[in-house]
Amino acid sequence: TNCPNNCSDHGMCSPLHKCYCQGTWGGRDCGLELCPEGCGKDFGRGECKMHRCLCKRGFSGQSCSLHRTNQTGNK
Repeated sequence: TNCPNNCSDHGMCSPLHKCYCQGTWGGRDCGLELCPEGCGKDFGRGECKMHRCLCKRGFSGQSCSLHRTNQTGNK
């Protein structure tokens, strides 16, 4: 196809060469996971809401993987 990166196998290519991403994938080529690692839901760190991670208190980052007390991971 004539879409960026073939829409990374996470979307459909339009006749205008634009990707329309599926599910929790986004970006120009649908290669960006909008809720990486499930936002740490299995570990009580956050959850995916409206294709974004909503982190619980004390956690931050794209996947809610950073804890405020972990100085090494927050640099």
